[in-house]
Amino acid sequence: MGTGRDAPGTSRTGGSAGTPRRRPTGPTRGPGHPPRLRIGRLGLALMALALATAVGVGCTVPPAVTRTVPECAWEVAVIGSQSGPDTPTNVLFPDSNSNYWLAAIPLAASTTVTVSGGGIDARYWSLQTYTASDVFSSTIDSLRDDQVATGSDGSWSITVTPSGDTGTNPLRALEEGTPSGTTWLMFRTYLPDDPSMPAGSLGLPTVEITDEWGTRVAEPCPHPSNTPPGTPASTEGSAPEWIQAPQLTFRRPQPTFTPFPNADAAYLASPAMRRAGEVVVIRGKAPTSPATGTSPNGADPDVRYWSWCQFGLPSTRTVACVADRDVPLDADGWYTVVISDPGDRPANATAAEGVAWLPWGREPLAAFALRNLVPDPSFSESAHSVPVSAAATSVHMGDHTPAATFCARSTFEEYGHEGCF
Repeated sequence: MGTGRDAPGTSRTGGSAGTPRRRPTGPTRGPGHPPRLRIGRLGLALMALALATAVGVGCTVPPAVTRTVPECAWEVAVIGSQSGPDTPTNVLFPDSNSNYWLAAIPLAASTTVTVSGGGIDARYWSLQTYTASDVFSSTIDSLRDDQVATGSDGSWSITVTPSGDTGTNPLRALEEGTPSGTTWLMFRTYLPDDPSMPAGSLGLPTVEITDEWGTRVAEPCPHPSNTPPGTPASTEGSAPEWIQAPQLTFRRPQPTFTPFPNADAAYLASPAMRRAGEVVVIRGKAPTSPATGTSPNGADPDVRYWSWCQFGLPSTRTVACVADRDVPLDADGWYTVVISDPGDRPANATAAEGVAWLPWGREPLAAFALRNLVPDPSFSESAHSVPVSAAATSVHMGDHTPAATFCARSTFEEYGHEGCF
């Protein structure tokens, strides 16, 4: 594990920087050496009394437990592209195009954490805070790329404090009225330009901690865990309440049904039970999204990012996702997504035929989910427009409302989506 560095111009306690002191080893003390000082019980008692008196007149001895020295930063890393079907952390509906890092920082009332970096070449990035007091089920505060003031060279810094009321790009770390405690910082990226560098070409942001003991940098952990807190050891029987809804009816689930919800995202999900020889066909009008990967956008698209994912239930494991840039659109901007067992894939369920295909996976019960990220304020037909727990309808989303149906493979092969709806 990495360790924090001392502030410039300071040295660690416990001896000078020179040659280590050696204790004489002879049986007697030579000339000029005073006799050894022996401290008896009375001496120890007097020393204790002197220390107590010093504290009483204003000399404080800070308790070690309040010092904020995490061994390293970003101790948890979950990389979407590396999450296979049997990866232990492939639970709780992750998008395979997203990446997550977590840093746990204990905070005293006077602690300031500065998270800084440069331009991040990804479609989206954000820094959000959570605490264990509600089992990480809600976001305390959030800043995303287009909300962060940057320098002329693209550099930025976010000031994290318990109350979030000071510094550059302030971010609140703890619930209102909580002066101290541990915050969890989550750094997210979606669609990095180079998938081999999920945090961007400059690497992870720097985490610098300042308190009454000085300033030090928490270096990135050399061997981060891939298990976030709050991840259940087993998800058997833990599928969310909306699986009881009618099949192929898309609803917006509660934002707190999984740990570490993204404050910038909204989802629509529907369960379905596998039918032998049949496929699921989903149709809808696509919102516009950025043509390039670099964030922020600048072109005022409808949403920053959207995707379709297929999850297994009740495991909540991701089987596969398709990002907006990989979904074929027809001349009017509509998409067709087909989901089936690999052996039942229609011959025309290919990108060349204007269809995005997702495999069903091993579990007979599945959930299909549409994810929308950061809608433009002028776009009123995103998943964010659907009330929580409600079914998505054209009243909320117009032509962007996803419609789904079961269809015989042979029917889709002969007539396409028109023969299925």
